[in-house]
Amino acid sequence: MQKFNFMIRHLFKEERRMIILDELKTKKRVVNKELADFLQVSCNTIRQDIKDLARVNRLTIVHGGALPIEPNSVR
Repeated sequence: MQKFNFMIRHLFKEERRMIILDELKTKKRVVNKELADFLQVSCNTIRQDIKDLARVNRLTIVHGGALPIEPNSVR
């Protein structure tokens, strides 16, 4: 996981989602379990965040994580 200049603490939903998108931009994929461990939240919380981000076309859900939206993909 990317190093951040702050200690992981209780994050607002929007902060978690910004971190998820930043990781996705940097690594080109995110894994639910890794995010849950890093952000100190449940896998269910991460799944819901990813689901909500997919709903607004910010990423693509795959088994166990997410990938960036392909520029020319049909949804």
